[in-house]
Amino acid sequence: MKRNVHGIGLALLGLGIGFGATVYAQTPARRPSRIGVVDIGVLFKDYKRKDDLEAKINQEREDMKSEVENDEKHLAEKAKALENGPLRKGSPPWQQQADLLREEQFRLELKQKRLQQALQKRVEENTLQILQELESTIREYADKRNFALVLKVDKSAPETTSGELDKKFQEQIFRAQISDVLYFHESVDLTKPVKELLNSEANLRRLEQESQEQGK
Repeated sequence: MKRNVHGIGLALLGLGIGFGATVYAQTPARRPSRIGVVDIGVLFKDYKRKDDLEAKINQEREDMKSEVENDEKHLAEKAKALENGPLRKGSPPWQQQADLLREEQFRLELKQKRLQQALQKRVEENTLQILQELESTIREYADKRNFALVLKVDKSAPETTSGELDKKFQEQIFRAQISDVLYFHESVDLTKPVKELLNSEANLRRLEQESQEQGK
């Protein structure tokens, strides 16, 4: 029986083409090796949500301060009442009331420490939240524009600011910005475009939504 050599050749050719196409499809496309640098300190300084978070921290601090001042005022009034009251100073009843005031003073000091620790925790949490939001924006910018590597740089020393959140953040940002980048051309500086993305309405809404979801 005659074999259809021509048909077999076409079949093999078709098989070869199919195999080659499969191999080619499985080979991942090379990612462009684009490199950029970002000054985190500049992003932080001009980040719109930072001001809102700092305002909340400052408001909590003021509320705690008012609460402590009211407690101290009431304690001072009790001490004055005891001092000017009918009980003879140094008598057993007077000593008993004085002991109660000392106990109340001790509890007030413990309360102040708890409030300070709570405020410190809120500052740290918000600092980390801002860092995460900055890094999230940098990743989004880099992924959409095919950057393979983005480095931190420190182009200028952090500025001293008066806000409670700023002070805490500046300590961490100073350490975070330490890098091995000795020189970079301005063409790889992504700080300005990343800052524009960071403060865009769409990005601010995204970060706000993510923050609310994490808080649930």
